[in-house]
Amino acid sequence: MCGIGGIYNPSGREFPTSEASTLWEALSDRGTHASGVSWLWDSSDEPCIWKGGVSSKVAVQNGVMDKVGTFTRYAFMHTRFTTQGSIKRNGNNHPVVRDDIILTHNGVIRDAEVFSHFGVNRKYEVDTEAIIIGLRLGGIEWVADNIQGSMSLAWVDCTIDRTQINLFTNGRNPLVIGRTKSGLIVWASNLYHLDGFDLESHFNATPFKHYVIHATGMITSRFVSDERVAPTVITPYSSVNAWGSYSLGDDEEVESPTLASKKAEKVPSRGRKLIEGGYVYDEESKSWRRATLADYSKGAF
Repeated sequence: MCGIGGIYNPSGREFPTSEASTLWEALSDRGTHASGVSWLWDSSDEPCIWKGGVSSKVAVQNGVMDKVGTFTRYAFMHTRFTTQGSIKRNGNNHPVVRDDIILTHNGVIRDAEVFSHFGVNRKYEVDTEAIIIGLRLGGIEWVADNIQGSMSLAWVDCTIDRTQINLFTNGRNPLVIGRTKSGLIVWASNLYHLDGFDLESHFNATPFKHYVIHATGMITSRFVSDERVAPTVITPYSSVNAWGSYSLGDDEEVESPTLASKKAEKVPSRGRKLIEGGYVYDEESKSWRRATLADYSKGAF
């Protein structure tokens, strides 16, 4: 059991470091062996990271959250209950960083199959690293359909957009998303972790939906499992009925940007992988489609 949480500040107003500290400390009930936080300054080219083998309460007492500062776009946090990988090796602590992805994970997965499937070697000793490998080489669709176990995730992919926060759960670990009356977007493992915020609305994240928090404050979401339905856009501004699980209102359907670009590309360029970002070029239909595990097994690279 671990805890994840975070704050997104789309308004550009002063970042609420006090509330962030309260949230991080509250998450300690889900793990005290280690803790970590990643944040993005508005003027920074890359997110910053602090993590270590102490509880979040100790980290806050030691002034770690003061480093986050006030001109900050977001901060997302983790508290760790260790099941594998020594906390003394800081790479094992969260956020876990590899291949330009910064990720926090609550849950336990079967990871050996992922490393062997993609033929990739470990850098660390934790199962979370396999999720990053899956995201980088297969995309969130592959992760949703093929990684076995429990996971609620928050991550940043610096190769796509360092200002975007990604959220996902497969339903075996809790994840709550909310908006405060001041316009902050917040998330945590449980609703009570958000008691320090004046929430306007909140909802439990839908299993197998990929949520993206954009710099404008808009949240887009889409199902990423083959078992699920068409994607939606959520624009959470005016009221409870404008977003979340209460009512989708006038939400628009959107298409995955990755698949849209693949459709525009039509035929892969010479030398490009036939499988890229979780999509495969189908020779029979002369079009791109979502890749399946069978496609990877065929070695269509």
